[in-house]
Amino acid sequence: MDSVSNKLNQSDMSKFKSLSQVVSDPKKALFVSKVKINLINCDIDKIDEIPEPYRHVERLHLSHNRISNLEGLYQFDNISYLSLCYNQIKDWRELLRLRKKEALVQLTIKGNPLEAHPNHLYLIIDRFPNLKKVDDLKIA
Repeated sequence: MDSVSNKLNQSDMSKFKSLSQVVSDPKKALFVSKVKINLINCDIDKIDEIPEPYRHVERLHLSHNRISNLEGLYQFDNISYLSLCYNQIKDWRELLRLRKKEALVQLTIKGNPLEAHPNHLYLIIDRFPNLKKVDDLKIA
C-alpha cells in the first residue's frame, strides 16, 4: 500500500465511532489487512469487537483518534506494535490491559493525557518487560 492510498477522506471518517464500524466498511479495505490495521485520524472512540480475521493483526495503528478505554484490546493476541499516540488515554492503568500481550515489543502513547503522570514511562517499562521501545525511547 502506498501512502496516498492510506489516506481516508476526512468527511467519510467523521461518521465513525467504533473500531468495528471502520474495519467492516468496504470503503476502508485499503487500510485493513490480516497483518496490519492502519486507522489513523478516524474519530474512533471505542475499541469494540471486530471480525475474527482481523483479530490476529501484528501491527495496530490507532493514533489521532478519541480512544480513552483500552478494554477492547483483549482480542488482539498477536500484536507486536501498537500505536495509540494522540488519543484521550488519561490513566496509565488503562495500559495494564495489555499485560498479557507477550508479543508486544513497541508501544507509542505520546500525546495522551497520561503523560501528565511524572513517572508514566517508568511505570510502563517496569510492567512490560518485553517492550523494546516506548515512544522514541529504546529500552535496553
